[in-house]
Amino acid sequence: MAARHAYRPDLDGLRAVAVLAVLAFHAFPKALPGGFAGVDVFFVISGFLISGIIFEALRAGRFSFADFYWRRVRRIFPALVLVLAACLGLGCTLPDPSATVVATCPSRASFTSVAPFLETGCGTIDCHGQPSRPLRIMGYNGLRLSPTDIPGGNPTTVAEVDANWESVCGLQPELMTQVEEGQAPAGELLLLMKPLGQTNHKGGTVIMPGDDGDTCLTSWLGKDFDDVDVAACARASAAQ
Repeated sequence: MAARHAYRPDLDGLRAVAVLAVLAFHAFPKALPGGFAGVDVFFVISGFLISGIIFEALRAGRFSFADFYWRRVRRIFPALVLVLAACLGLGCTLPDPSATVVATCPSRASFTSVAPFLETGCGTIDCHGQPSRPLRIMGYNGLRLSPTDIPGGNPTTVAEVDANWESVCGLQPELMTQVEEGQAPAGELLLLMKPLGQTNHKGGTVIMPGDDGDTCLTSWLGKDFDDVDVAACARASAAQ
């Protein structure tokens, strides 16, 4: 029969602090950037307690792996079963995350007038040069879709314009849908906030309120999504 060990409230308190530190790190990472160390603290304390139990049982000549693991099962499995049951229940009732979500965006046809400005000015998130960036603007001046094309080589292809439109629409699809439905202003989109310098990014301020670049983008994102100021887009592209 396994011996009972004295309760250590001090170690239990340290483990509670460790758990709270980890939770605080996930909830407020900037407020407690080192909170992840709570994981190490928790495991060190657990290892200390478990090692003490093993060494005491070895000294008494009554240690067995079966008894050791049975104690682990009795301690861990009740919480494990509860968590698994809760996850299973939620997984069967919550919406399917793989279900298709319909998002709206200004039409591909209207994007033809906007694309040259975005390509030449890259009017948002430093989008040239890295395929892994959230917004990728491909074309003559930057990243190319075909491995056989190089920047400054062949003209921008239709496939690259298609890819640019999908990238712009996919940057913030939920917010873009709200803008299209009149539930949010276009100015909340990163497509405008970044080039206007309203939020920091490496490229700095690219356009100014009311200039041709701003007019080009806002006309594309207006309530009439197909009423693009083509002349403003052309002037903005030529000015780059």
